Amino acid sequence: MELVSVRIQILDREYTFQVPPARQWEFSQAAEEIDQRMREFRTQRPGLSDTLYAIMAALYLALELRFCQQQSQVAEETWRAALREVADFLDRIAHEAPPADAAPARRRRPKKSAGS
Repeated sequence: MELVSVRIQILDREYTFQVPPARQWEFSQAAEEIDQRMREFRTQRPGLSDTLYAIMAALYLALELRFCQQQSQVAEETWRAALREVADFLDRIAHEAPPADAAPARRRRPKKSAGS
């Protein structure tokens, strides 16, 4: 598998990683997100170690990931329920309809009245 070097900066420290070319942009964006979070924590709580800022950023990102996964699961369950309703509706219609090869029903002509 081909890999490319990606150079990122987090809290003024530079790191180089080898990543698949297709993931290069995503990797850089993730690093920017981590850097931003760690800087926010450093501003809010000055004097802590960079390791603690990294742990705090990781915890918050993990919480956001869990929330998104839960929302995705709820959406998937909603879609599945809606699809079941549609399938049930289509089954009911299919059982109520006459077979496709059945002869069409004859319409009776109304009887003519004696004066017509």
